[in-house]
Amino acid sequence: MSKEKFKPGVANISSYLLAFEVGDLVNTNFLIIQHNLRAHYPIVVVYNSNNVVATPDSVTWLDENRIKLDLTTANVPLAGIWHARVIRD
Repeated sequence: MSKEKFKPGVANISSYLLAFEVGDLVNTNFLIIQHNLRAHYPIVVVYNSNNVVATPDSVTWLDENRIKLDLTTANVPLAGIWHARVIRD
């Protein structure tokens, strides 16, 4: 367990925002995000083109700078511009 002490009300957060569309997916269902946040367990939030949170089927940690989202059943068909926010605290 970490012995780091955090002060209440003080945030130390880094994030990365990616806008993407269907042409950015690998094998029509997967999105690989190069976020460069050096995070082992980042938080990921995906919004569809209607600004509604879409839950990926899975989020796979590839390395400290990349994750893979499986969007097979997440509000398909994917249309318009979607956004993924990757957060490291």
